[in-house]
Amino acid sequence: MDEKEVKKLVGEIDSRVAMLKSALSMTAITSTTVTKARKTKGAAKKGAGSSVPITKLVEEGFFDQPKTYLEVIAVLRKKGLTFTKGNITTPLRRKVVQGLLERDGEGTKDNPWRYKKP
Repeated sequence: MDEKEVKKLVGEIDSRVAMLKSALSMTAITSTTVTKARKTKGAAKKGAGSSVPITKLVEEGFFDQPKTYLEVIAVLRKKGLTFTKGNITTPLRRKVVQGLLERDGEGTKDNPWRYKKP
């Protein structure tokens, strides 16, 4: 192989490497875009969480009388929203910390927390 042929092969290899880098870069961009789209789609699917519906219940007077988390879940289900103990108790506690609600009870099975307006 003479020098001219070697330079030609090196040029072809460089060209192929550049194409591969470009393809990899596009794959990374596409992958990042897809990942971001999935995260956005998931967030939109979940909605605002349970904080907004709880605030609306407070505004509607639902918490004028003490309510357990089970009563909160039941009224939200009637409104077409599905929550569990695991995803309703933390937002209720946060509303207590914010001063929007207060709670009485011991948080036990026999004496559960009861949430009401202050």
